[in-house]
Amino acid sequence: MAVATEDQLKAVVRLLLRPTEVCSFAAEVQYTRSPEDKPVNRILAIVVNTQAGVEEASVFLLRRNGPTASVLETLLPVYFDFRISAAAAAPAKPGQDGDNKPAKDAKSAFVLKLVCESTETVVLTEDLMTLQGLLTELRRLHLIAQEDHLYAGGNSHRWVQYYAVLNLHEHTDIASSMSPDEFVELSANPLSTYYLQPEEGYNYAAVTGIAPLDLAAVKDQWIEDELARRESEFTEYQTVSTFVGTWNVNGKSAPESVDAWLHVKDQERQPDLYVLCFQELDLSAEAYIVLDGSKEEEWTRCISNSLGDGYEKVVSKQLVGLLIFMFASKEAVAAGHIREVATHSAGCGIMNVLANKGGVAIRIRYKDSHLCFIGSHLAADTSQLERRNQDYQELCRKLSFPVVKNVSRRGTKSATGNATLANIFDCDHTIWAGDLNYRVALTEEQVKFHLKTDDYDTLLKYDQLAAQKSLQKTFVEFEEGPIAFQPTYKYDVGTDTYDSSEKRRVPSYTDRILWRTRNPQPDSVEQRFYRSCMELKMSDHKPVSALFDFRIKSIQMDQQDKVQLAINKELDQYEKACIPESVLSTTEVVFDEVRYLEPQTRTITIENTGE
Repeated sequence: MAVATEDQLKAVVRLLLRPTEVCSFAAEVQYTRSPEDKPVNRILAIVVNTQAGVEEASVFLLRRNGPTASVLETLLPVYFDFRISAAAAAPAKPGQDGDNKPAKDAKSAFVLKLVCESTETVVLTEDLMTLQGLLTELRRLHLIAQEDHLYAGGNSHRWVQYYAVLNLHEHTDIASSMSPDEFVELSANPLSTYYLQPEEGYNYAAVTGIAPLDLAAVKDQWIEDELARRESEFTEYQTVSTFVGTWNVNGKSAPESVDAWLHVKDQERQPDLYVLCFQELDLSAEAYIVLDGSKEEEWTRCISNSLGDGYEKVVSKQLVGLLIFMFASKEAVAAGHIREVATHSAGCGIMNVLANKGGVAIRIRYKDSHLCFIGSHLAADTSQLERRNQDYQELCRKLSFPVVKNVSRRGTKSATGNATLANIFDCDHTIWAGDLNYRVALTEEQVKFHLKTDDYDTLLKYDQLAAQKSLQKTFVEFEEGPIAFQPTYKYDVGTDTYDSSEKRRVPSYTDRILWRTRNPQPDSVEQRFYRSCMELKMSDHKPVSALFDFRIKSIQMDQQDKVQLAINKELDQYEKACIPESVLSTTEVVFDEVRYLEPQTRTITIENTGE
C-alpha cells in the first residue's frame, strides 16, 4: 500500500475540522495503549486556531475509518506545561514477531512521548523527516504557549470544546437547549465523552484531555445562550437588500457604462448595499511590486456614474489585481446603520506572497447583524482542483478582522467570544464571490452540445465546485442559488463566442456567488436573482450578479434588559436552590462528670435537608 503524503493526510484531517481551525502538520505514526499491545497505525495531526489572536494548538490522534474518514481518539492541548520527549528505540531482535531478518536490516524507530497534564500518549515513527517536522512544529507552538501563558482552565483553547460536545456533521447547538444545571454539569466535566463521524454500532473511545471551565465562564455562557434563544422577545427584524457582483475584467479599463450589470429596474425595491468584486484588474508586471490606485479611482468613477446620486462609497480594498467595493444608499449611511467597517486581504498565489491569487474582504455591522463579503481569485487551470481547494482553506484561515468590543450589545450570540479577531465565519451572513476557477469536467464538444438546448442541469452535474462541495472538500456549509445561465468563461473578447483560440478552453462556470448564514430561520436569506450579464463584452469573462434579502436584527434595548433580568433571576433561583442546607440533631453536647482515663461518647447527627 502506498504511503499517504502529508497533503493527503491533512485533507483527511480537514474533514473533521471547523473552518476556524487549520491542520499545520499531519503524519502517520504507530500507537500502542500499553507495551503489551501490538502497534497500530494512526494519524497524528497538529491543529491550530487563531481566533484569539494567538496560535492555540492541540495534538489530534486519529484512527483511519476508510479512505477519507477518520475518528478522533485522543486530543492533547498544547499548554505551557506540555511536554514532549523523543528517544531512539532499539531495533527488533531476530525472530521477534516472526521476523527472521538479521538485526542489521531492522529499521530504527523513534519513540515520542507527549504529555499534557495527566494524559500521556506514546507514538512511534521510523521516518526521521516525520520526527523532525513534528518536533519543530510542536516546539514552536509550545514556545507560543509559554510566552502567552496558556494553561488548562484558563481562557485559551475554548475551541476544543466544539469537538467535545458537538457532532460536526449535524452542528447541533446542544448548550442552548439545556437547563442551567445540565449545562454546568456537562461543561464542568473534564471527562466529557465526544465522538466524531459517529457510525451506528461502533463504540468510539472517549477523549480525556479537556480541562473544565471555571464556573463564572459557564454561567456567562449560559446567559448568552438563553438570550440568544429568547432573541425574538427583544429583537425586531428587517431585511437589507444587497446586490453582489463579480467580474474578471482581464486587465481591461473600465467601460463607459456598466448599467446593464448594476441596474435592477425589474425589482420593486432598489438595493441598500452594492458589493462588487473584481479580478485581474491589472495584469502588468509592475502591479505585483507597486500598488497603483489609479485603477481603483477609475472603477470608482464608473460605478458611481452608474449608481447615481443615491449611493455613496463606503469602503474598498485592493490586493494587486483584486478589488472589492461597497456602496450604500445615502439613507442607510445617514441613518447610521453601517458601523464597524473593517477590511482585510490575503494572498495565496506564487509562494503565497505575490498574490497573483488571493482574496479581499469587507466586514460590517448593519444595525445589529454582522455581514462579511469576500472577493477571491483561486488557482486557474482545469487540473488545479486540489490547489483551488487549498486556496479556499488558506483564505478561510488568513482573512480576519479586529473585533470592536466597546459597542457590542449582549444578546446577539457571537462566535468571537473574548477574541480580539473575528474570522469570516464570525458573522450572521457570509457572502463569497469571485473567479473561483472551478471548471466543467467535460470536453468542449460535449459542453457546446448541451448548450444548444440550454441544458444547464447536465453541465452542472459535471461542475467541479458542486462535486467538491458534496465531498465537503471546499465551501462547506455554503449555499448557491440555481444556475440558469450560460457558462461565463471563456469568450473571445468583444463577442459572445466561446474561445476559438488554439487552446479552445472548455466553457465553464468559473464566476460564482455563494452564501452562508448562521441563522437557522428559513427566511434569513432570500435570493431574488442569480444571473450573468451578456451585454458587457470587453473581457473573456461575463459579469455575474445576485440580489439578496438578508434578515437583519435590530435590538430593542429596553425589552432586552427585561429579558436579561428574568434570566438572571432564573439563574439566581437555581443557585439558591443548590445551596446546601443542614440540620444538627442537637446544638449542645453535655457530658457527665468527666474523670481522668474514663472515656465518654455523645453522638451528633448532621442531616442534609437541601435539594
